[in-house]
Amino acid sequence: MLAGQPAEALQYLSAEDKVPPHCFDEYAETLDRVYEALGRTDDLRELRKRHFLHRPDPERLERYLGGLEAKERPTAKNLMRQAVLSGDYDPTRKAVFFAELKEEEIAAQIILAEPTAFRGENYPALLPLARSLEQGQPLAASIVYRALLESILNRAQSKTYPHAARYLHRLGKLGKKIRAWSPIAPHESYLQALRARHDRKRAFWAQVSAADP
Repeated sequence: MLAGQPAEALQYLSAEDKVPPHCFDEYAETLDRVYEALGRTDDLRELRKRHFLHRPDPERLERYLGGLEAKERPTAKNLMRQAVLSGDYDPTRKAVFFAELKEEEIAAQIILAEPTAFRGENYPALLPLARSLEQGQPLAASIVYRALLESILNRAQSKTYPHAARYLHRLGKLGKKIRAWSPIAPHESYLQALRARHDRKRAFWAQVSAADP
C-alpha cells in the first residue's frame, strides 16, 4: 500500500468499473485495506457488500455484517440471503452458500429445482455439499452424488473409479431413506440405466463389487 500511504495508494487504483470481473477479488481486498486505513467506513461497508454479491460466501457475508451496527445486522443478513436466492448465480454456488450457512433445507430446494444443473467436474465444491446434505436431505444429496459419479464415468477416468464406486455405495444407502423420488428416478431404476450406459467399464464394476459389504 505504497509504504503505508493509503491516500496515495487510492490514487493509483483503477476505477471499479474498469476492473475485469476475474480481477475484482484482488481489487476489492486492496481497496478494503485502503478504506479501512483511511477510516472511510461508509465506503468500506458498501465495498464489502459489493464484494459479497460478486461471489457470495459466508466469510464475506460476516465481514460485511461486521461493519454494521448490531441492530442492522439481522435485516441486512436477510437482504443478502434474498439477493443470493434471486440472483443470477450458478446453482452450485447458491446451494453451497446456504449449506455453509447450515440452511440445508434451502440448499436442497435449490438443487431439486434444477437437478441437471450440477456438474461433477466441480468436485471441490460438490463433495462437501453432498456430505452436508446426507443426514437431513438425502434426495438432494443423491442428486449431487450422481453428478460426481457420472462425471467420472463419462470421462472414463479409471484411476478415480474407486471414488465412483464409493459414490454409488453412498447412493444405495441414501436410497433407503427416500420415499418420494421426484424429480429424479428411484435408485434401482437409476442403477439399471447406469449399468446399461457403462456396462463395458469392467474396472469400475469390479470396484463396485469390492466396495459392497
